[in-house]
Amino acid sequence: MRIGFSLKRIGWLLLFFLLSFFLVPLWAYDEQVDFLTAELWVELTPAVSIPTTDKGDSQESTSQKPEILPISPVPLKREEAIHRLLEEAQFVISGMIYGYRLEYTPLDRSRGVSEVFHADPVATIPWGDPALRVLDTWMRGNKFFARIRYDLSPDQMLRLRFWNSGVHASASASAEAALSLGYLGRIEAHRQAIKQAFRDYLRSIEPNKPRVATGRVVLAEAPISAVSAGGYRSTVRIRIDLEDLHPYGAF
Repeated sequence: MRIGFSLKRIGWLLLFFLLSFFLVPLWAYDEQVDFLTAELWVELTPAVSIPTTDKGDSQESTSQKPEILPISPVPLKREEAIHRLLEEAQFVISGMIYGYRLEYTPLDRSRGVSEVFHADPVATIPWGDPALRVLDTWMRGNKFFARIRYDLSPDQMLRLRFWNSGVHASASASAEAALSLGYLGRIEAHRQAIKQAFRDYLRSIEPNKPRVATGRVVLAEAPISAVSAGGYRSTVRIRIDLEDLHPYGAF
């Protein structure tokens, strides 16, 4: 009797452990991942970085910080501003749901190897997707803001559940892109920040530069964008599924 009771008790404890291990991550996100939101902005009067110097200045004056001047005094129309915001929203929301396949070769001057980075979207939400909506818009200074919502399908909810399960590494970083790229510079800044976050993560797990690293990442949340003295600045946080690290052979 005592032995039977002990075995029965052990069986119940084992069942409880297995249920806790497999089901808790699913329960934790059932009520949270049915939609995504992002707050984005676009400049009503786009700006570009133009170095200005006084007549007769020497070459030393060109080292001063450039002045940010408008490309055109004509502000964007509301329709064009929303179009640009939706274009960035397509990139951001797709990155939060589907993510990117990355291939990265670090710069290695001792080997004469240039840095190479590819970030190919796994999939992209279609332009005009009715699940993507503008909830609210407002102006602040020279910026036109919009709060974007995207309603997730059951398949997309499963994707987020997989990435939010707690088994993936995460990393964050900031990077910049030139103002001269226009509104697309913000998207380029996102890409550069993804590269920087992936590179920082590789450095944290592998002291030696790999020949090439591949993997998949998703945006853990919408990027934070700003205009700095150097250009458009983006800060991202990514979740990482590292696939391969290919080392160099004998040097």
